[in-house]
Amino acid sequence: MASSKEGTKHTHSFSEFGGVNTQAAPQSIGDNEFSWLENVAPIGHGNMIAMNGPSGVLATWSPDVSYYINTVNLNGTDYEFVFCASGAAYTVNLTTNAVVKFAVAGTFSGYGTAVCQWQNSAACIIDPTKGYFTYTGGVLSLINGTVQSITVANAGSGYTTQPSITFSPPGGGGTTATGSIDLILITATLTAAGSNYHVGDVLTVSGGTLGPLGIPAQFTVSAVTTGAITGFNITNQGDYIAVPANPIALTGGLGSGATVTAYFGLGNPVVINQGSGYTSAPQISISNSVTANTCTAAACIGSPTYGGNVYTVGDVLTVLGGAYTTAVTLTVTSVATGFAYSHQTNSTYTFNYVSGVSISNAGNYSVLPTNPVAVSGGHGTNAHFNLTFSGSGQSYSGLVANLSVAPPSGTSIASYAGRIWVGSNRTVSFTSPGSNFDFTSANAGGSFILSDETLHSAIQVMTPANGYLYIFGITSIDILSGVQVTNGITTFSEVNISSAIGSTQIMSIVPYYRSIAFSTQYGFYLLTGTTPQKISDHLDGIFPLINFAFPVSAGQVVVNDVICLAFMFNYADPVLGNRGLIAILFNKKWFFVSQGNSLTMMQTSLSTGTPTLFATDSTNLYQLMTNTTANINQTINTKLWDMGDSVRDKQALKVGIEVITPNYLTNITGTVITEFGNNFSNFYPVSNSPVDLWINNSNQTVVWQNNSLQTVSWVLSSAYNFYKDDVQTTGKYIGISMTGYAPQQKYIAMHLQYELRASWTTMPT
Repeated sequence: MASSKEGTKHTHSFSEFGGVNTQAAPQSIGDNEFSWLENVAPIGHGNMIAMNGPSGVLATWSPDVSYYINTVNLNGTDYEFVFCASGAAYTVNLTTNAVVKFAVAGTFSGYGTAVCQWQNSAACIIDPTKGYFTYTGGVLSLINGTVQSITVANAGSGYTTQPSITFSPPGGGGTTATGSIDLILITATLTAAGSNYHVGDVLTVSGGTLGPLGIPAQFTVSAVTTGAITGFNITNQGDYIAVPANPIALTGGLGSGATVTAYFGLGNPVVINQGSGYTSAPQISISNSVTANTCTAAACIGSPTYGGNVYTVGDVLTVLGGAYTTAVTLTVTSVATGFAYSHQTNSTYTFNYVSGVSISNAGNYSVLPTNPVAVSGGHGTNAHFNLTFSGSGQSYSGLVANLSVAPPSGTSIASYAGRIWVGSNRTVSFTSPGSNFDFTSANAGGSFILSDETLHSAIQVMTPANGYLYIFGITSIDILSGVQVTNGITTFSEVNISSAIGSTQIMSIVPYYRSIAFSTQYGFYLLTGTTPQKISDHLDGIFPLINFAFPVSAGQVVVNDVICLAFMFNYADPVLGNRGLIAILFNKKWFFVSQGNSLTMMQTSLSTGTPTLFATDSTNLYQLMTNTTANINQTINTKLWDMGDSVRDKQALKVGIEVITPNYLTNITGTVITEFGNNFSNFYPVSNSPVDLWINNSNQTVVWQNNSLQTVSWVLSSAYNFYKDDVQTTGKYIGISMTGYAPQQKYIAMHLQYELRASWTTMPT
């Protein structure tokens, strides 16, 4: 409590710096709080530092005007993705500041587009009317209406060289896709059994030209008889552009000499160009596919041994073996009589065997049966034939193009749990595990609808953090977790944690430590666990002046080695007019930063490992709070102190500021403020000499000279200053308002000298 004696001089000193408080009147806030604090950070006791200014223009995309930015890391480099009202889009390399226009005007809708990062390999983009895109840093691909994969309906057999494939739209739509397909081992028969082999030996096919996978076909020996192979399994189908000629030698294992006759078919398809605009799957044709093998001749083997027994003319015989769509059938045209001796009856008997046949069905084979072939049917048994087939030995029954089922529209997108999640209205679509483009249910992709009334209208944004996917509505927050695949179906837990608070400010929703920070039109919030908590009570006085027609954006920035939370918004300043302003939360204390009145939005980059803010004025990009040499306007308005007696007048006599300024730069002016107004003051330092003076024991100035007898001045790089001035103003409440502009300036303390005057008087207005 100050002395009640009128006329006694008192000093009020202030160095325990708190944060800004606009919630209450300046005379009602805490004694260590400020009614306004701009471009000065209250670090601690006797330590309030001037913030750094913005960089110059790093990049420009003028005349395009941006409405949304986000930072994505591609291959270890951070890029600012910029989406413009024209539908064009740009990337800015945040290391080199190089600008690339990766989408021309009209590519996107010009509103509502969102982007997220997939691993470090792609940016995934959703647009409200244009659909789903991926961008790898060189290629922008529209996924909707494109060929995503090729299914081999039947591999065929007998191919010797890689065929080419061609896509053709089935009656309309689509820009032709391209692709390729290699050859894989389909089946094989043992030509030579070799010797000294053991069960489990792995044998590798020799020769041929391998495909891009570089994998040769392999067998594993499953059975041997005295070292000779009697059984094997195909354990790797390989990847070939050209296959080795039959018979094929095998290497590996403990033995030698084994060879096989192998048949190769289609496998390992690759989509090279996905095409675009397909409304239905295109057909695929193949270059060297020919009519499948068909039988052209059939001859009986031997007479009567392989002619069979008890056959009659007209018997229909079906060929056994091989792989076919339709089997060869033969019709017996003639039989002959044979004689045989029976030891059981000790007599001779006769039988009818086949002596002639005709081809009644030529068949359709992908793998030929091995001559001599056996048959079934007819009245007899045991007939065998040699068949001759036409064709090149190649067969093909179909490749199927699979179109993307990516969502055709959306306004929010996130990468979470090894998938991409897209929000459109009330629907969330998701990709299959490990994919950023496959939304098919067959591969455990899918979608679901948020039908609960807690989602008032539509999904606003989705943000992954802390092991959850946060789904924001206008007045709701849901969390999704526990993503897994069970019996080929993706399952997860999705619950509502807030049915009253959400956000429309999609660029304000950012992770902050173990919380999610976001803006509403009535405050800044932190969502910690399942409880949203308002953190901006001390900023309540500015919220009526925030223009929410402009976006509110948020990010993280390091101030004095502390990670701070920052919100940028458009502020209708009562004095300066509309301008961009940033509110920063530092150790539970708020202060403001201005980096340019025209700034509209900002984002954080982590490319250096330290959170760094980049911002745009809609046509240019800047880095915030990094310029250590340019002047930056600082504004400090303290509390209006009552000095312990709110009904007594105080007459201010002197005002002083302790500050460390670079180069003794006199840059501070200010006022003593009362509840009635301001009294302008010019603060003068105790010493404003730019040089350090050397004084000897006799209090004489020591002059230093160089070899040319020139006087040498010892210029200080920074120095302590005590700015002071006499003032004459009276009020029941008095405080200090000041401005400065020197970069890297540090405020130490503020002082007021005053006298008490009469109590319970009415001051003039």
